[in-house]
Amino acid sequence: MSYYYNYCLGYLKNGKVYPLGPFDAKGKIYYVLSRSRSFASNLHEDFYDLPKDMYSNELKKTFQYETWDGETEVNDLRYIQISELGSTNFIKTGYFLISDVEKYEKNDGDDYDLFWDNLSPTVYAAKLENELKFGAPKEQTDDYGEKYTPHSVADYMFYVYPDYNCREYETFLIKKQVEIYEVATLLKGAEVVVLLTEG
Repeated sequence: MSYYYNYCLGYLKNGKVYPLGPFDAKGKIYYVLSRSRSFASNLHEDFYDLPKDMYSNELKKTFQYETWDGETEVNDLRYIQISELGSTNFIKTGYFLISDVEKYEKNDGDDYDLFWDNLSPTVYAAKLENELKFGAPKEQTDDYGEKYTPHSVADYMFYVYPDYNCREYETFLIKKQVEIYEVATLLKGAEVVVLLTEG
């Protein structure tokens, strides 16, 4: 069974959180981002439980549902302030394996199981200096007794690519939606927050 992290927007005013959107014409709230657990970043881990005394009546109404026995319940929500979301820079740079870059470009930008082996410019420069002095890496034995040869710097190239599976990309998408609603909340003297439901 799939498990999803669903993000929508609210605003905080006078100690209460209200729903902000997006809504459809019938008043149903939609998510600005929804990710299955299989593809989600760890962004959801930064959210705080929203205390029940901060739920406005409007928020309760928006997130209420009927249980199997006919009772009305309200979803447990978590929230975070926009200032705590962090970076939106999902463009990754560094030295990546040439073989990974080839697969990435051949597969139209699908980076599944690629780019985990990478070097920062500083580490690349140090390894290059060592290889010029001492030669390419020699065969070694790992903790399990298996033989392997570490990658040479010749196996890497400098590359830049957009990482659509990182928390920075999720933050970028959420903040783009926040920009649409900020004027409305400023007029109300309120602060936009991101709301999270999961399950």
